[in-house]
Amino acid sequence: MKQEPIEAYINPKMLKWARVSLGLPLDDAARKIGIKPRKLNQCEKGEARLTFNQLVEASRAYKRPVAVFYLQEPPEEVQMPDFRRLPESPEQSFSPELRLAIRRIYYQKQAAEQLASYGKIKDWDFVGSIKLDSDPEKTADIIREILNFAIPMKQKWKDNYQAFNTWRQAIEDKGVLVFLVQKVEIREMRGFSFTKAPYPAIALNRSEYPASRVFSLIHEFCHILLDESGLCDPYLEFESKTQNRQVEIFCNHVAGAVLVPSSALRVHKSVIAHNSSLTWEDEEINQITKSFHVSKEVILRRLLILNLATSDNYRKLLGIWKSRPLSTPEREGFGETGSQKLLRLQGKAYVDLVMEAYRQEKITDRDISDYLNMKLKHLAPLQETLP
Repeated sequence: MKQEPIEAYINPKMLKWARVSLGLPLDDAARKIGIKPRKLNQCEKGEARLTFNQLVEASRAYKRPVAVFYLQEPPEEVQMPDFRRLPESPEQSFSPELRLAIRRIYYQKQAAEQLASYGKIKDWDFVGSIKLDSDPEKTADIIREILNFAIPMKQKWKDNYQAFNTWRQAIEDKGVLVFLVQKVEIREMRGFSFTKAPYPAIALNRSEYPASRVFSLIHEFCHILLDESGLCDPYLEFESKTQNRQVEIFCNHVAGAVLVPSSALRVHKSVIAHNSSLTWEDEEINQITKSFHVSKEVILRRLLILNLATSDNYRKLLGIWKSRPLSTPEREGFGETGSQKLLRLQGKAYVDLVMEAYRQEKITDRDISDYLNMKLKHLAPLQETLP
C-alpha cells in the first residue's frame, strides 16, 4: 500500500516571508521547490500545505533552516545597507544572490562579535573618528597613519593582486573584517560595509578588478571612520548637494588621496613630463596607474581634484571608458586548495578569530563549520594552512 506523503504544518506567513525576503518571484521559487506556482501561492495563503519533502526543498531554495517555517513571526533581519554601484546600475530591488551575501556577512559579523573575547585585543577608536566636514586630504593622511602605510610609490608590488592583499592585510590588522563576495553581478554591487564596532565588516565584489577593488576597500574603510553607510558611485558629479552624495563624494576623495597622495602624484615622471597641459590622453593615464596600482578612474579623478586636468577632459575620458564593455578579471586563486580559497574569500582576520575560539575549545566542530560555511573535511587542511 502506497504511503501518503507527510504534510508539513508550517506557518504560511513564514513561507511567504522566506521567499519575499530573498527577492524570489513566485514562479522561480515554485520551480526550485518542484511544485506549480498555483500550489505555492495556495500554501502561502494557508489554503494548502507542502509535503515535508517539499518543505525541505523550500528550505534549500530559500537558504533557511526548516525550523524557521514553524515560527510565529519572522526573526529580526539585517537592514539592507547602501551599496557602491556602477553609474549605469538601475535602481532596483536586490537580487537573491546579493540578499544571501548580505545575510551571510551580517551573520559572520555577529559571530565575530560573540567571539571577540577570544581574539587579540583591538582598538576600534577609529570608528566614527572623522567628520564629513573634515579636510579630505588631511583625512587621507590620518588613514595612512592608522594603517601604518608608507607612500605607495615606495612600495614594490609585483602586481595589483599583491597591492590589494597588502592594503587588505593592513585593514584587517586593525580589527576590520574584509570579505570577498562571489556570484553577485558587479553591475549590482561593488562593496558594502557594516560600520559598528566591534569588528566592523567590509564586503567587496570578487569580480571586480583588484586595481578597482582596492579603491572600494579604502572607500568602505572611510565609511567606517565616518560610522556611516551610503550609496557610492565613483562617477558622481561633484556639484551634487544631497547629504548622501556628499558622503560618497567625501569617501571617494579620501580613498583617492590615500592611494594616490598629491605629493607622490605631482613628482611622477609622467606628470612632470606633461608640463602645464591640463589635457590627458588614455595611454598617459594608463602609465601612471602602473605606479600606484589603482584604476584609471582614480588617477583621472586625482588629476582633476589637484587642478591638473580640466572638467571637460575628465568627462570625455570617463565617457570613453564607460562606453567600453565590462571585462572579467583574470582568474584569481588558480590552483589553490579549498582552505586557501576559504582564507581568500573570508579573510584571515575572521578565520583566525574563529579558529582561535576553536583552539580554546569554546566552539564545536559543528559551530566552526557553520561560522566558516565550510565542510569539516577542510578543517584539518585549514589548520595546516594557518601559522
